[in-house]
Amino acid sequence: MAESAFNDRSGVSPWRPYDDDPLFSEAFLQGWGAVDATQAERVQLYLAELLAARPFPIAVPVAFNAIYFGYDLDFGGYVGGPLELDEFPPVVMGETSPALPLGAMVKVAAGGGDLYAEVVYKEGCHPDAQSGGVPAWLAGAPAAVGETFNAELFERLICDFGAFGQGVSAKRMAKLRSQQRWMDHRGHLVVRSLYADAETAELDDIAHYARYLSTAARELLLSPAAPQPLLFMLDDPDAADLERLIALALQTTRAALASIPGVRMWGAYATTEDSLQRRKASDEALGGADLRAVAAGLSRPPQDRKRLRTASRTVTYTALGPRLTEFSGAEERLVSVNYPEAICHANLVVGDYLAAEVVDGVLPGGNHVRLDDRWQSGGMWRNEFPAGPHSRIAPTEPLGLGWWESQNQVSEGSAEAQDEEHGANGYLTVISDDRGDIMWTIALRSHHLASGICPLPTVLTAALRTDTSVTFRITHPGTKLEVDEATQRVSVVLDGETPALRGIVWPRQFTAGIVVTFTWTRNGSVVRACTTELHTPKHIDGWLITHVHDPRVVTRDWAPGEPKPGRAAGTATLSLRDRIMRVVRRLGLLFPDGSVVFDESRLSVAVYGSRALGNAAALLDPSVASLVAEGTLRRDVATRSLGWLRYPPLLGHDTTVRVLIWHPTSRMGGEDDNPTSHGLSRPREHKVGPFLRRISGQPSEAARIRYRELVAHYGLATSPELPEGYTLVKRHTRAARKGAVN
Repeated sequence: MAESAFNDRSGVSPWRPYDDDPLFSEAFLQGWGAVDATQAERVQLYLAELLAARPFPIAVPVAFNAIYFGYDLDFGGYVGGPLELDEFPPVVMGETSPALPLGAMVKVAAGGGDLYAEVVYKEGCHPDAQSGGVPAWLAGAPAAVGETFNAELFERLICDFGAFGQGVSAKRMAKLRSQQRWMDHRGHLVVRSLYADAETAELDDIAHYARYLSTAARELLLSPAAPQPLLFMLDDPDAADLERLIALALQTTRAALASIPGVRMWGAYATTEDSLQRRKASDEALGGADLRAVAAGLSRPPQDRKRLRTASRTVTYTALGPRLTEFSGAEERLVSVNYPEAICHANLVVGDYLAAEVVDGVLPGGNHVRLDDRWQSGGMWRNEFPAGPHSRIAPTEPLGLGWWESQNQVSEGSAEAQDEEHGANGYLTVISDDRGDIMWTIALRSHHLASGICPLPTVLTAALRTDTSVTFRITHPGTKLEVDEATQRVSVVLDGETPALRGIVWPRQFTAGIVVTFTWTRNGSVVRACTTELHTPKHIDGWLITHVHDPRVVTRDWAPGEPKPGRAAGTATLSLRDRIMRVVRRLGLLFPDGSVVFDESRLSVAVYGSRALGNAAALLDPSVASLVAEGTLRRDVATRSLGWLRYPPLLGHDTTVRVLIWHPTSRMGGEDDNPTSHGLSRPREHKVGPFLRRISGQPSEAARIRYRELVAHYGLATSPELPEGYTLVKRHTRAARKGAVN
């Protein structure tokens, strides 16, 4: 079990698919808080047993598979149902194939017979990240960007070859590993994954699996042979609705995992505190001593190898996966499904170490360590000296600073120069220009939304003709747009200072800072625009955000006095505090994570104008002190050299100025979607859709008729007769059991 709190349940038989009532229910499509107490307890107990039975961290998609497709703990695998093994997509080591998500069920080419497996772990495996030290630009790099400028990515897949009961003998596995043809020497699959589009390549593991199940694996998902067929709960959903509902079901599964006592989450993966403590107590390779060495090594201030006593800012990056291979005896501890457990445990140890050692985000050595990319090579950790303006942001929240800083040099310059450069084009970036398609992204500014325009990259100006029009199609996942918003005719205007599409009616749900990806096929007449939905919504400035936004634009365009999401600009006079915050956010030196640094000596002129009275600074002091005291602003020093503001400051430089620093604050989820805040006491009854149950005899004629009616109603391309050995339980309402634990 995951925790001793469940020990008194040791005599309870684990859930048996098709024998017991299904765990999956319509409530999974509404959120963990909608699952009634009895069902929630059953789900928790089963998932705790699953964590104990399978020797690796359980990813959210894998937990969903177990609940929905029926992983039998007594049998030690999936017992059939809708799973046709020969229909699984093939995977060949080293070859290019359509990208598969975490949780996919696959057929692995292995010479002498295919192996059937479930993908239980997945990470980026870029060739430049095969040693501990990695280039900065790789941390947080957009998935469709790299040296090849396409969406073909190197990925590492870890498979459970025993997921369907047959397993692989130790002798055969050793032979396959030694040959290194069908898998590498650790039993991993390194493949080149081809993504259909940049949007899909940018999805996280949970969102990617939702898309996969609603598209490529739709037939499997909607099979009537699942323990609780999803199709019997829905009314002919389209792909977008199905993806949204599956994403909700996956989030419900994640909340269920996180609610189990003694479970630790690392990204999409759940492991147990007991397993982590066992590793920390072990003196074997990658045991407690080695992981403590990893944490301590990552936390040392980075050194400039050319000048050990450097006065300049120094940033280094470490890929955790390759770092673990450097320990003596680590090889066997990283074989097959041992690898994801080692990765999750190592990341948790580093995170715990930082939580214990840092003060206001800064380590005793004056440096700041944070996770910058969770996906690439087991996790890329950033070590910065001296600590930068983002040091107070939770160190396990990846910001992708390596990529952004490689594209936008922010160590020196002026806020005015930055906004002059980026204000018109909205941080426009071309991310692909091959195979006949041009793809670019932009974080929309307020004036784009108000003026109905979209800046165009320079590469398009030679390819498009001016004074013409194109079809403009917008996709906004999670939202059904109006017809006149989804498809429009817009003008192409190439003359003037900024080439742009004009006459766009942006959806009313769009707010300043929303990141939009555009695609245009050369010689085509259609421009497509798509946003990216967050798998977990978050609050920024008190507003619920459901799609990816650029924090820099949020800082500038959501400042006090600017139009708020869904509202026009206010006409009320700003308070003095708001005027101060507007100046800091609008004119401060802007960093990729949305933090700003503002020279405090310029505050009075910025607030009151060039004719500010001599006592203007004194008038501002109480308000500034109040903002600092409550933590909204923070004071520090920076360097001003040759008219340029440098932060962090140059050490040993005489010309320093006092600055005000503002960090954007956000929190994940909606007002009531924290799994720990949801009690399990829910409605005393709930509806149960039709599902299959295994029986020893023959089903009744009424059950046969009901099954034929369902198959006909949904137009399923399957036999209208019940599978041998099963009956169909009809839709009904079940009352919650009294005394269910909360």
